[in-house]
Amino acid sequence: MKRLIDLFEERFFEDNSLKVLKENLPYPYEKKTDRDLPIRTDNSKWKTKENPERLCKKFKFSNEVQVMKFIRDIILYERKKKHHGKVTFEQLVVSIEVYTHGIDRVTERDTEYAKECDGIFESIRTEMQAKQKKEKIKKKEGIE
Repeated sequence: MKRLIDLFEERFFEDNSLKVLKENLPYPYEKKTDRDLPIRTDNSKWKTKENPERLCKKFKFSNEVQVMKFIRDIILYERKKKHHGKVTFEQLVVSIEVYTHGIDRVTERDTEYAKECDGIFESIRTEMQAKQKKEKIKKKEGIE
């Protein structure tokens, strides 16, 4: 029986256009520190839902590569921490719900999971902004 991460990689990384993505992502997953990621729990905007109590949030992306990077990093984090949330995606929106199943409540492990998701999202967003800025500079230099 294949592991989810293996199926994910087979499905999304067999396309040559994504070869660069696979080569540039850390594997195995390298833990990012708070210093590396601007995580602010006050601004994270996770919602708490009931029955069972759980944290929920939707993340919106600009393209499919960002979605795949985000999901891949979450899968790697889940595998490392042995704590899994419900991760679904539709087009460019990834939805996450997380809680501790044994007690049907949100615990510290879930808030850490939420912080990590926020950090992964922020790092992808920052990476994309830097890439867009570089492209803008290149276009400007090419014109002048």
